[in-house]
Amino acid sequence: QKTSSLIRRTTNKAIFSYTCFIVFQFALLANPARVSAMSNNVVKWGVVGCGDVCEVKSLPAIAKHPDCQVVSLCRRNQIELKAFRDRHDGLQDAKLFSEYRDVIEYLKELKDAGSKVCLYVATPVSMHSPICLSALDAGINCYCEKPLARDYNECLQLVDKVNSSDEDVRLWVAYYRRRLPKFQVVESNLRRLGVITSVSVKLLQKRHLMPAEGKAHWHFDKATSGGGLIMDLGSHIFDLLDHLLGTISNCSGVSVRACDTSPGEKDGIEDVVVGSWSHDMDRDGRQYKLPGVCEFNFAAGVNLDEVTITGTEGLIKFVTFSDDLPVFCSVGGEEEELEFESAGGVLEHVHAPLLEDVVKDLIQGTRDCPSTGESAARCNLVLDKLLGRDEWK
Repeated sequence: QKTSSLIRRTTNKAIFSYTCFIVFQFALLANPARVSAMSNNVVKWGVVGCGDVCEVKSLPAIAKHPDCQVVSLCRRNQIELKAFRDRHDGLQDAKLFSEYRDVIEYLKELKDAGSKVCLYVATPVSMHSPICLSALDAGINCYCEKPLARDYNECLQLVDKVNSSDEDVRLWVAYYRRRLPKFQVVESNLRRLGVITSVSVKLLQKRHLMPAEGKAHWHFDKATSGGGLIMDLGSHIFDLLDHLLGTISNCSGVSVRACDTSPGEKDGIEDVVVGSWSHDMDRDGRQYKLPGVCEFNFAAGVNLDEVTITGTEGLIKFVTFSDDLPVFCSVGGEEEELEFESAGGVLEHVHAPLLEDVVKDLIQGTRDCPSTGESAARCNLVLDKLLGRDEWK
């Protein structure tokens, strides 16, 4: 008898639960706005350019995000694109395209149906501007690889497109170091230096001295990259300094082709760039110019990566292009290794912290992402000034 009573109670609960489920489904059908609101908690992404940067750094961070869905992928080589989709989790349902315009058209259809959408542009630099302009013109938000464009003028076209759009579109740029724990530790310790008095950058590499077969990369084709390695690597450093120390002004430089065997001979790609600039500083209500100097040498016989920020009380020194190597802070005559969460450990996909800001902005309209079209354009202006040019040509 007790068993029969238990079975009846269990059956009644099951019937009640199933009835509630059916009522809930009918309520959703009767209220399309509620369905739309629920679907708006997921951002649907299209990706143009599924190359090396997408393998680990960026795209897996999007695919694994609980509020994101990758719905389309684009690459000219469809065989390689299918292989890319098949080896990554979370991409099996993504549509495959060979033309970026088709991706934009597909995202626009989803947007018009009520979805939140974003286009990730991970192509060589020469395609950033035309793809982003087309997407923004269609009212599609863009997350673009760095540098934003080949020169400042191309950047301004994109920024103007955002500002003049009749729709509330966003443009973010993948300067992900702004949100990595290592550089947040640098930022949080700057006040320990007292009044900051100077900043210096030194990046020496052997990459222009590599064997001939290693010099065919698009980074050495000015029409594709906008310049040499200074565009790819210098952009990261100057964007980070813009974030840490403020807007850069009064920038000038000298760029030369010192080594005859350096790549990019037909374009006159520079292998050595030195320069100076200042940051517009405001410390406790006092405005002053903070001087900075740099040396980029890609035909050096040694490798060295060092940024030093010096103040009246000490200095901070760090390596830009390793997210795991330590940050050193020297104050009061004692050197300390600053602790931070290793990007090579917990943060397998280094774009993840910045993408979190992008997704929050897309869903909640927070506008908290620190890397925008405007900040990226400032970086390109610095590069143009260092290279002594008005445009990439």
